[in-house]
Amino acid sequence: MKNLFIGIFLFFTFNSQAQSWGAKLENAQFQNRVNNHLAYTSQVKKTIGLFTKDDFELISNRCLTKEGVFKLEISQDKSMIIVYYLDWIDQWTINWLFTEANPQLDHKLRIQPKVEYTF
Repeated sequence: MKNLFIGIFLFFTFNSQAQSWGAKLENAQFQNRVNNHLAYTSQVKKTIGLFTKDDFELISNRCLTKEGVFKLEISQDKSMIIVYYLDWIDQWTINWLFTEANPQLDHKLRIQPKVEYTF
């Protein structure tokens, strides 16, 4: 019985600390308006081929845990993923997040220069 209560406690503790993309977007808007952090987007393309649904899911799960990345979109033709992030994230970090999520993407990404984003 004690193990059951510990399991339930850990489950709710973990879920209360998990973020959603909606919560991350709301936090980014707060950071933008109150703390004057700028927001940007960058397009990430594969040098050869298209992103798969599995690629996007892995990248999405990894980026969900990174503070400063607040939204991801994949294009209709799956040729690029658009990353929305705050000013403390750089291209090196984006590359690291993508390749950590899927090591097969190492040296296969082309990250476009950042473009300012307004909410």
